[in-house]
Amino acid sequence: MEAQLSLSMDFVNTLAGYVMFIITVGGIIILLLLHLKNRSSNELPPGNLGLPFLGETLEFLWALRENKGQQFFDYRQKMFGDVYKTSLTGHTTIILCGPSGNQLLLSNEDKLVVLSWPSSFMKLVGQDSLGGKFGDQHRIVRAALTSFFNPSALQNYIAKISSEIECHIDERWKQREQVKVLPLVRELIFSNICSLFFNLDNKHLQERLRTLLETIMVGSLSLPINFPGTPFNTAVKARLELDEILSSLIDKRRNDLSSGKASPNQDLLSVLLTFKDESGNPLAEREIIDNFSVLFHAGHETTISLLSVMLFFLLIYMQSFMKFMLWIK
Repeated sequence: MEAQLSLSMDFVNTLAGYVMFIITVGGIIILLLLHLKNRSSNELPPGNLGLPFLGETLEFLWALRENKGQQFFDYRQKMFGDVYKTSLTGHTTIILCGPSGNQLLLSNEDKLVVLSWPSSFMKLVGQDSLGGKFGDQHRIVRAALTSFFNPSALQNYIAKISSEIECHIDERWKQREQVKVLPLVRELIFSNICSLFFNLDNKHLQERLRTLLETIMVGSLSLPINFPGTPFNTAVKARLELDEILSSLIDKRRNDLSSGKASPNQDLLSVLLTFKDESGNPLAEREIIDNFSVLFHAGHETTISLLSVMLFFLLIYMQSFMKFMLWIK
């Protein structure tokens, strides 16, 4: 009995020692964090960094879901002024509002500021894309893309785009009592993107690509927690599948170019595969894939939003015009 009691007391003493050690270390860490927070607060503009790690991400995502993203920033601008700090998707962020803030950023690139994106965002969109390049590397990739997107080159694709828009309207818009503009515009724009980028008319593959891109976009605006079931983890898996599809398209096009079945200027994929810099070096496959990813995101949602809003105001104008004509009669 005495041996058992002695053993139990040794265990209790050892456990108590561990607890005291953890409490001591934890206290030191907390003091260091408070010190760093106070020091950084003196160096940063006013604002609120929110919860540890989470920051104000949840409030921001909720505002986006409720279509109140602008109100999220307006509220903080009213509280803290035109320059304030916050924390989004795990990164401390400085917000500059108004024309003067835009002028400061746009006129001082590579001087006071350097264009960069959060690492979690670039992991999903593409580290080797134009957004992740600097200096000569940025210039080379930009030259490759400009060779396709310059006005004289795009003129060669106007007839093709017009034909696809006309066919889409005839098949999907006409002879319908009700037209849901947003999904149809999304389908139209993405179909044209796939045609200009890859000369791809496989509707099933187009739909799969669009689903993957939407999944990646949702993950890029979430907390960067790469754990099974989280939006970020789902986006990482979607990006891997996107890479596999793009890689297969690249392999097929390389074979078509070598056999003469494809021309060097028939779409963006051919242009990038046949591009060479001043030293005669081609773009790496990783660079091509990542730049397609960026162009997908840049040309998809922004164009869809613009066209949908344009059609909305056009509808309002037509309704007002019809009412005016009826009033005259």
